[in-house]
Amino acid sequence: MQHKVDKKRYAVKIVRLCDRPDEEQKVMREVEALARLDHPNIVRYYDSWKSRAPPNWQQISPWKQLPSSYSMSYPSGRRTGETESQNAAPDASATLSPYISSNSSESGPTASEAAVVEYSTVDVLHGDAPETEKRKSLNPLRLDPEPPVCLCIKTELCERETLKAWLRAHKEDRKRKEVTAWFVEILKGVMYIHCEGLIHRDLKPSNIFFSLSGRKIKIGDFGLVTTSQVDLGEAASHKSNYVGTSYYISPEQNKKENYGREVDIYALGITFFEMNYPFITDMEKDKVLTALRNDGIFPKHFKDHLYHEANIIKWMLTVDPQKRPSAEEVFSSETMKRLQRSSNKSKATIPLL
Repeated sequence: MQHKVDKKRYAVKIVRLCDRPDEEQKVMREVEALARLDHPNIVRYYDSWKSRAPPNWQQISPWKQLPSSYSMSYPSGRRTGETESQNAAPDASATLSPYISSNSSESGPTASEAAVVEYSTVDVLHGDAPETEKRKSLNPLRLDPEPPVCLCIKTELCERETLKAWLRAHKEDRKRKEVTAWFVEILKGVMYIHCEGLIHRDLKPSNIFFSLSGRKIKIGDFGLVTTSQVDLGEAASHKSNYVGTSYYISPEQNKKENYGREVDIYALGITFFEMNYPFITDMEKDKVLTALRNDGIFPKHFKDHLYHEANIIKWMLTVDPQKRPSAEEVFSSETMKRLQRSSNKSKATIPLL
């Protein structure tokens, strides 16, 4: 989306609001969280508004749903109504990735060609929704008798490529120095989120973005954000809403226990491991991460090549949340300082083990 006056390009996440108050509350919680956060390593929020979709809304572009001071464009080859959710089940946040194009391929055009609008025809759904409702919602051509109300969230535009996509595309040329620098930026963003009394609850590579200039890390997708302590009732509900396999959920979440910001540290530990261990296949990823999560077992030779990284990851994946470090403790630790000194001197790539 490009503003006609300031000529700047923005991302717009368009979320169809369903008739379930709890789901609308979840979307509004994301807006409220984004509005209060202002940090260089967090996707910046600008504005939001509700709007009813026009007649035949599933067959036309969302251009007319925006204020008249904006114009919009798609990258070449993009088809109206095409979303990545048509080829995949909804994830934990149950909405499209909000800060990149909704093209089904994350490794598409360069940043300058990136789509500047999100258009979701999918209801906000979770694992407990009826299967028939899921099938209907995933059909982009199904016409509803009444156009739905949508929430439009305008944010900073980031590159199309997420950290997840970057990791897939760079298995043999990951620079240790670059990966460490990105990890530090993620830590800074998480430190700020926690200082604001919030828990992200959905940290993972697909929710970590890159700025259009300077390739700085930006944490996004605050659809599951909550306050700094979650009681048993909400913990059980949140656990039941996960769809598919999640490598990033902490042991205390799995047990449906009370939990706090320590869950973000656990998720970040898994993410940091992924950044330092290129997976060749999905089967390998499942095997390695399962062993790491369940038994604390690192792949052979990982500690030999990446000693400081292994110590930090092991610390962050401590099963007992009370013994797990805070983001600030990781950031200011001697191990982290040694890692930064070591990686800054290194021009080596991360090895395929």
